[in-house]
Amino acid sequence: MIKKILKITGISLGLLVGVLVLAYGIIAFNVYKRGNKVYAVDAKNISIPQDSSSLKLGEHVSMIKGCRDCHGEKLNGKVFFEDPLLGTLTSANLTALDNYTNQDWVRAIRHGIRKNGTPLTIMPSNEYATLTEKDLAALIAYCKSLPNEPNNLPPLSIGPLAKVLDAFGKVTLYPVETIDHSQEMSAEVKPEVSVEFGKYMAQTCAGCHKPNFKGGDNAIPGGIHVPDLTKTGAVGKWTEAQFTSVLRTGKRPNGTQMKPEDMPWQMTKEYSEVEIKALYKFLNTL
Repeated sequence: MIKKILKITGISLGLLVGVLVLAYGIIAFNVYKRGNKVYAVDAKNISIPQDSSSLKLGEHVSMIKGCRDCHGEKLNGKVFFEDPLLGTLTSANLTALDNYTNQDWVRAIRHGIRKNGTPLTIMPSNEYATLTEKDLAALIAYCKSLPNEPNNLPPLSIGPLAKVLDAFGKVTLYPVETIDHSQEMSAEVKPEVSVEFGKYMAQTCAGCHKPNFKGGDNAIPGGIHVPDLTKTGAVGKWTEAQFTSVLRTGKRPNGTQMKPEDMPWQMTKEYSEVEIKALYKFLNTL
């Protein structure tokens, strides 16, 4: 009887392992196939300015849109995640893209597509798809003005856990799949304390706090719960002064300090007073 039970248990475990291996094989092939798909997106060929005010705006955009968080302070790329299960996530060296045309830059930033037409991995172009032509052109101008800073980076690799999380919708490996590529580009959103400008600023927040800004489960395994930014959450009860202080220092009104990896306050501290006030005004309409 015991031998029979052990035999049945062994067969069951063997079948289970076989099913899991087959399922992972399907998931891995799907990731490979999607990662090599070629997208024929006709990116808008915008004019790139060269004046000092545009370069200054471009530098500001690079700081408030999180470019430096992933691409490093010099924008020459970095390893921002390295884990045996999740993989090695490296960002491109933006100072070494001499072969990129203006359209290639627009296609990469706004559409999440490489020069060869394949999708960029983890590049949050879904957040940048709403960039105005003025801000996008200034950002490209600034990146192209930077001196080439060589950086020996390991190749990007997607680990097994990242592939499984992508299959279950917990992470988005290829944001290109979530973008409306036919969406028209706005010329400019006037930087003023208005709901419209606040909504424009808030697109950077949507990546973590969700498009409805209600927060929820963290996409990063082991990450903290993402807070609700609307009036129904704790953040919605903060005064404008408290909200400003949190974005500038990363310290909550109760005195607790947030880690930069949980809340990118090193980025939000670069927001101008108008940008913070507009963002606060917009969030208080939700």
